[in-house]
Amino acid sequence: EGLASVSKRLGVTAFRFSDLELPLILSTPERASLEIVDELPNHESWEAVTETFGGLVNLRPALVMKLLKACNSIKTKRLFLVQAELHGHSWVKHLKLKDLDLGEGKRQIFQGGVLHPTYLVTVPKVNHGSGF
Repeated sequence: EGLASVSKRLGVTAFRFSDLELPLILSTPERASLEIVDELPNHESWEAVTETFGGLVNLRPALVMKLLKACNSIKTKRLFLVQAELHGHSWVKHLKLKDLDLGEGKRQIFQGGVLHPTYLVTVPKVNHGSGF
């Protein structure tokens, strides 16, 4: 498989330096946003993820869908969608949520958090007043 084909499927891109033989493989913003959510709550803070998501106004919905479908972590998918909706990004309305496997039942991610009514995952109480 060529690098371009793998790149499209995995949400990575190759960056070539003129003096290096091999390219540097970087995550696209769509993949990086899933990667940072996956680090919650042990290696990344909710506040840092919330701040990062504030700037993700130009994500490509088709690639987001492809990556969400390929993602094996129910926690990551649910928290990604909570963050996307918290910020009201326009690309969210283009996602086909019914096509995603979001698992069943409630998930407690944040001890003492508040249960999000749509995605049934706990989030820190700081977001309770944000409309859900």
